[in-house]
Amino acid sequence: MIGAAASSEAVSHTCLCELKRSKCQQLATGSGKRKPATVHCKDTGHMNSRMAASSSRVMLGPLVAAIDQGTSSTRFLVFNAKTAELLSHHQVEINQSFPKEGWVEEDPKEILQSVYECMERTCEKLTQLNVDISNIKAIGVTNQRETTLVWDKETGEPLYNAIVWLDLRTQSTVERLINKTPGRNKNHLKHKTGLPISTYFSAVKLRWLMDNVDEVAEAVLTHRAMFGTVDSWLIWVG
Repeated sequence: MIGAAASSEAVSHTCLCELKRSKCQQLATGSGKRKPATVHCKDTGHMNSRMAASSSRVMLGPLVAAIDQGTSSTRFLVFNAKTAELLSHHQVEINQSFPKEGWVEEDPKEILQSVYECMERTCEKLTQLNVDISNIKAIGVTNQRETTLVWDKETGEPLYNAIVWLDLRTQSTVERLINKTPGRNKNHLKHKTGLPISTYFSAVKLRWLMDNVDEVAEAVLTHRAMFGTVDSWLIWVG
């Protein structure tokens, strides 16, 4: 109702300005009863800018957004749902740590904060462009592959750093699993999973976390552990 009232007010002011402009032309050309005169329509420019702003918001229609949480950075992007035009976005880099050779980790809280920052900055940019952010109707999430983390479902606290998809610490676990397959075939389960046995995937990372991180092992025993890739974490805590 507020939007409708604002539009009605803008239309009323515009009609008034058009009436004044018409009267100005009549007086200037002598077609009116009064003597030719110069009359200024003081609020025409102001109201035209208001109308342009109002029209731009209405014409954009529904918007859709995407959280792109990648390995090296996070982005938030907003598109026009009808034209797929990118309206605005913001990007923040993510730090990585390398505790040992072949290990790659990221701080889940830093990941979450980067998402919040990107969303806030993008919405600020849209507001500056006079785009109504309440028209964002849906947000999709894409994440950095098989990066894995475990968190406490009661507190929402991560129980260890996120283990990045390219981390190699589970190589010995993968080799042990492959050795148990007929013919030591890494594709032994591919007909069921569609995937080879590899350090890339999240299941072996979870196995490492359960075997090597006391907080994770305890949370599993007390049924408080939540496990997933980054998209699961963002949706849970968001």
